[in-house]
Amino acid sequence: MKQLLLCSGPHDAPYGDSGWFRLDMDPETKPDLIAKIPPIPEEVRSMAPWDRIALIHGIEHFYFWEARQLIQELRPLLAADGILILEQPDISVCAAHMNIPAFRDGIYGDSAKPTAEYAHRYGYTPATLVNMVRDGGFSRIVYGMPLFHNVVRDFRLEAQP
Repeated sequence: MKQLLLCSGPHDAPYGDSGWFRLDMDPETKPDLIAKIPPIPEEVRSMAPWDRIALIHGIEHFYFWEARQLIQELRPLLAADGILILEQPDISVCAAHMNIPAFRDGIYGDSAKPTAEYAHRYGYTPATLVNMVRDGGFSRIVYGMPLFHNVVRDFRLEAQP
């Protein structure tokens, strides 16, 4: 199974399993490929099709137009039965609980890491992200509970071509 983990940070794999090709812009995280996205680097394109592409707590670090471009670029890289996996904070839940630091971080980014790379540039609800992913060419989209981070604050979206 060919699996791509975007904006991996120091994580080896989102599920604890092996075999993920890791891309990150920070060389200190020791990814397989150091690159800033979008656009998707040619090296990643040439390895397509991918069975799974995951972006766990990453889409909110892009401006809206960058995220839209990224989703559109990922669609043709997936195998016909491939899955795009996104997990991120739900901006509406975070806004309702701004007095709690973890929820505030869901809006602005990790307050323990005050750098531009960790800042959140856009927020999503399940409905707004479903619309973006659908506009990016995905037709089978489901959302639900996240597998990582904050199960009250975050949501998971899985999409197939």
